[in-house]
Amino acid sequence: MFEKIYLDPENRCFAEMMSNNRRYVVPPFQRDYSWEDEQWAELWEDIEQMRQSQTQHFMGYLVLQTEDGKSFQIIDGQQRITTVSIVILAVLKTLQSLVDDQIDKEANRQRIEEYKRTYIGVFDSITLTTSPKLVLNRHNNQHFRAMAEKLEVPTRRRLTKTNRAFSKSGLQSMPPCKNPTMIFGKNEKADIHKHSLT
Repeated sequence: MFEKIYLDPENRCFAEMMSNNRRYVVPPFQRDYSWEDEQWAELWEDIEQMRQSQTQHFMGYLVLQTEDGKSFQIIDGQQRITTVSIVILAVLKTLQSLVDDQIDKEANRQRIEEYKRTYIGVFDSITLTTSPKLVLNRHNNQHFRAMAEKLEVPTRRRLTKTNRAFSKSGLQSMPPCKNPTMIFGKNEKADIHKHSLT
């Protein structure tokens, strides 16, 4: 007998999607991360346009499958979810450099913790690891987790071609941004939750 399939279309911003302890898992059959410079340039133009016009940006449809409402298999949209997560890692890295340079140190430290908790995962003080909100496929997950935990690109030795592209796309090639919170809104102390990346 066939199992019933229910469609539940929703329009959500990225912050809403990543909240409430939800976890997004890329199934083993999905391809590796593959965005190149061209896709990144288009996304960055969209982010700049969104920032300047203070409007939301529709990033396309995601197809997700869940049995419990907390863990979701990404059937379609893993490239976009991964890319936005890498942008957030780049923002976190920039905030960390501001902390290191003693620029608005405490506020930026608080931003880092809030953004990590909201978008990346929950830090476990016992194991000193982050329980990630996004789990990639077996070829990309270890590399992504290393980037998320240390906010740096692991050494390039023994990286697969895909993970080299992954590194290049993310923390090393984001345009310089003096105030990374400006990506999400006008106010220097902008709350990322109020500005969506839909």
